[in-house]
Amino acid sequence: MSARIHEYPLETPARLAYAVRWLGAGIAVGGGASFLLGLGASITLNEAFIDIWYDVDLDPVSRSFIPLLFVAVAVGLVVFGVSDSIYKWLIGRQLARAATVTPSLVPPHWQREILNGPAPLAGAATVIWTIFGLAALVALGFFAILGETSDEDVAFVSSVAIGAVVLAVILVATNVLVLGRARRRWRDVVAAAAATWSRHTVRESEGADRVRRPRGEKDGPSGLVRVLNAVGAWLFTIGAGAVVLGSAVGMAGVFLRQPCRGCDQRSYESFGEALIDSLAVIGFAVTALGLVVLVVTGLVWTAAGILTDRMLREGASGIDAQRRPEGVLLQDRLVSVSLAESYSILLSGLGAVVVTAALSAAALALPLPAGLVDALMVAGIALLAVALVLAYVGVGYNLRLRSALRERWAPADIAVSKPVRVKRRRQG
Repeated sequence: MSARIHEYPLETPARLAYAVRWLGAGIAVGGGASFLLGLGASITLNEAFIDIWYDVDLDPVSRSFIPLLFVAVAVGLVVFGVSDSIYKWLIGRQLARAATVTPSLVPPHWQREILNGPAPLAGAATVIWTIFGLAALVALGFFAILGETSDEDVAFVSSVAIGAVVLAVILVATNVLVLGRARRRWRDVVAAAAATWSRHTVRESEGADRVRRPRGEKDGPSGLVRVLNAVGAWLFTIGAGAVVLGSAVGMAGVFLRQPCRGCDQRSYESFGEALIDSLAVIGFAVTALGLVVLVVTGLVWTAAGILTDRMLREGASGIDAQRRPEGVLLQDRLVSVSLAESYSILLSGLGAVVVTAALSAAALALPLPAGLVDALMVAGIALLAVALVLAYVGVGYNLRLRSALRERWAPADIAVSKPVRVKRRRQG
């Protein structure tokens, strides 16, 4: 049997690690975006709606909620870094086994990159060294104040300092012993697979794919899909521009009020004060409108993606042997993620924000209706759980579809970094 490009589906442990990795990315993205939006909203409310700011007492809420969003970003990055290393390691082991069983089925570019690269431990190592740095700073800080600490607090300060030192030592040992051993083992794990699927084998498989590639009239995206993609690109430009413009207008009002961090706040005559209030209101309104437009953009692109997948699935089933998708359209789908994976990012980001809001409300003991904080916590955790399931199911669906497309139309090898989406939209 001649060699050919084959998309290997992920085994269950690797799929689960991938889903957790996607979850961490969503938490980091959602926390980061909400941190910036929350910061901008607090500045706007403080400037344009000062009465509401003090009547509702939003200052403690802002001081609690916004820093917790920054913590959510850190948590998401930690989850992503560790699970990314585990995910790639598991793929490497899976491909190493496959190389001995099905050597003629050559994995695509993105899977071979994992085999041919260094040990995939960069994410875990980054997490370890970052926490080590924080632990070292804590230890230095607490040791520095130990001499000026009162007798009743000496035990607490010294225990924190010693605990930070112990944690730092454990992290260094983990990096040197565990990750170091894993790095040395990596070449042994994947060496045979990398040799089996060499450049010569890849060229041979691409040649075999060209021979078995069906000929016939090429189908591009349907007229409706082209319209949806064009409308989506247009709406995205408007939405992103409105968010940037609204933020800039709002910050202009902040600059007029306080030109620099160390400057005193300025007061103006009635016209100047009205202008600052107007800039804050207009900036907030334009930014909110931009966010709404971006939501609509996502829905439009979702519809286009569903229609495109349906067309490709029908084509891959072999209904019409004389027609095949345009090369750009096919390549685009072979390097993109599924809609389920995309929505898992959105839901995990929302879940992170909801959980953060519940934690902030609980910490402040806000006078909210009974059970509301618990309901928020449950809702946030439910969103995170749904996001995890979507990522797990989505990657399975995505790789199955890719396998069907490769089996049907033999598009040969495709690099993930190829900018096919831009080309498609220009053609559309």
